[in-house]
Amino acid sequence: MRLPYAEDLEVQYLSKLVKQEFFSYEMMWKYNVVHDAFEKCARDHLNNDDIKRRIYKEGLTLNEFSVELEEVIRPVYQSAKNCGFKNWIYQNGHQGEQIT
Repeated sequence: MRLPYAEDLEVQYLSKLVKQEFFSYEMMWKYNVVHDAFEKCARDHLNNDDIKRRIYKEGLTLNEFSVELEEVIRPVYQSAKNCGFKNWIYQNGHQGEQIT
């Protein structure tokens, strides 16, 4: 089993993930149709109201959003590592060699 994260989560993937997720977050608050779609999806797929309040509340800056998102992702990442998942990296869009 492998994880899609290198040893340093922030350097390899988190910054890209944050930018992509923050773009979606901004669109959600800018366009009602996107917000409505988010709410519909969140009802079925976001099972923690605390996370919804922390990550998806209106008015977050990129930095605030980044901190909140990492605080949600890092424990899940660490738990997977503790269960034996190994690290892997992308190289040119393809899975690369395993790293430790």
